[in-house]
Amino acid sequence: MLVERVQRVKGPKFNSKSQKFKLQCRGKVSEHQHSKQ
Repeated sequence: MLVERVQRVKGPKFNSKSQKFKLQCRGKVSEHQHSKQ
């Protein structure tokens, strides 16, 4: 995937940032699912 390539280029600093972003996205998605039910 393109994201993995970018992570390799940018290194661990960028990797941790993207992980935090993924966690935020997951939190938003779970909140959205809860609000649906």
